[in-house]
Amino acid sequence: MNHEAPRRHDAIEGLLPAYVNHTLDERTTKAVTAHCASCDACRSSLAEWEAVAGAAHALSREAPSPSPWVMARVWATIDRPEGPPPSRQTRRLWQVLRGQMQLVQSRLWLSSALIMFIGFVVAARGLLGGPSVVLQVLAPIVAAAGVSLVYGLEVDPGLELALATPTSPRIILLARLTLVFGYDLILTVVTTLGLAALGLDGGFWSLSLDWLGPMLLLSSLALVVSLRFGPTPALAAALLIWTLRVFVALGDRQSLVTGQEATVVIHVWSTNVVTVLLAAILAMVALRSVGHVEPTT
Repeated sequence: MNHEAPRRHDAIEGLLPAYVNHTLDERTTKAVTAHCASCDACRSSLAEWEAVAGAAHALSREAPSPSPWVMARVWATIDRPEGPPPSRQTRRLWQVLRGQMQLVQSRLWLSSALIMFIGFVVAARGLLGGPSVVLQVLAPIVAAAGVSLVYGLEVDPGLELALATPTSPRIILLARLTLVFGYDLILTVVTTLGLAALGLDGGFWSLSLDWLGPMLLLSSLALVVSLRFGPTPALAAALLIWTLRVFVALGDRQSLVTGQEATVVIHVWSTNVVTVLLAAILAMVALRSVGHVEPTT
């Protein structure tokens, strides 16, 4: 039995649309013409394709041509630089932020506000070393804890669905960081303003310098660890570093960290060029890595 004939017939039939549109090379065109001359089925199919082509041409002739104004708008759209206009970009960013606000765990908002309120009361009463120490110890760990729990399937089962959207993982992470870190930053600023209004520890700017650098550094470190190893190790690492600072804050009588070690901890846990620069480097590392690593399960 000759199996070549059915295969050749199927191959020729698949070429008929191109044959009707005159897009085949000369050799293939001759082969299709010769086959159709001896094949009733292909001649029938060819007639159907020719009818379709004729109807399409007739419709195209009857359809009105677009006006020059419409064509100018079309070409202007094609030639426009890539990317949506600024207004659309702003609207899209707002939509992403609003969508991520619903996905971030609600307990983060309440727990951060509650802890900072307790810190305000403690600092206002002059306990645990006063406002400067309370803010320096409390604000960084609140922000770092929130950042640790902001990204990853371990704490957000809905993240997989979010990553399946056209929005890039980096944009999703930035949106969540803006919401969570920005919220904690606002809480800390409000707390600092309240303590400064009471005339405690040198005013608003002096109090802000106590917590700003440590808050940036610990949050950036927690973010890097979270993206690489998951939220739980990130939270553990932040708590470990925070514990060292607490030991230093307790004073010489109870502190397990003294001497040179305490000096290093105090210098790192302050607002200075080295701390802010290191925080910026860690943040850039985190943002660059989020597009290349899978969320930890």
